[in-house]
Amino acid sequence: MTRLAAKGSDFDVTFWCPDARTFFPSESDAAFHILRWVRHFLLTDLETRNQIEYVEYVDAKVPVLRIKTKKGLEVDLSSCTEPFVSGIQNSYLIRGYASWDERFAPLCMLVKDWAGRNDVKNPKVGGFNSYAMVLLVVHFLQCGVDPPILPNLQKIYPEKYAHNENGIIRFPTAIDFSDDAFSHADLGKQFLFFIHKYLTFSLCQDSHHRLSAIS
Repeated sequence: MTRLAAKGSDFDVTFWCPDARTFFPSESDAAFHILRWVRHFLLTDLETRNQIEYVEYVDAKVPVLRIKTKKGLEVDLSSCTEPFVSGIQNSYLIRGYASWDERFAPLCMLVKDWAGRNDVKNPKVGGFNSYAMVLLVVHFLQCGVDPPILPNLQKIYPEKYAHNENGIIRFPTAIDFSDDAFSHADLGKQFLFFIHKYLTFSLCQDSHHRLSAIS
């Protein structure tokens, strides 16, 4: 969906159940019980169990069920009972940037691969997660190159990336910007510029630059 998938990528799935929120004191408590129920079903239903290699509950800031099928498909299942589903909003936003410029997705894949090999992308030990690495690429292409390659899509198309409006839950709209793609640039050179940008990054000097992908 985000156009950042590569061979061997897993699926990130959100189980959205807003009505369940009334039965639990908090979002985290609801997520804990819902995922435990799903895990119980996967492990006890005979037909389903025979297709599952393992199911692991990962207790994190956003708890997930890590599922792997015997065919090798890996799924991270999270639960959300809030009206605003940030994961879905984020996916549509990333897809928008990937559609805007053809260099965005390959650069994200290269940066994430480099970060994974060098333990920069390792949230278990306090490192970045995949989405954070993508936001760094967004920031770089908005503020680290001149002229900017990526715009602020939420500012240009607020109606397409809206949150809740007048109590009505609105999901973002997928937009295809293929006709607006910029000319190709050397991916290796873009990656080196990316590394240089954050090697010399000063939080004080660049505090006026915001990660525009964050609403």
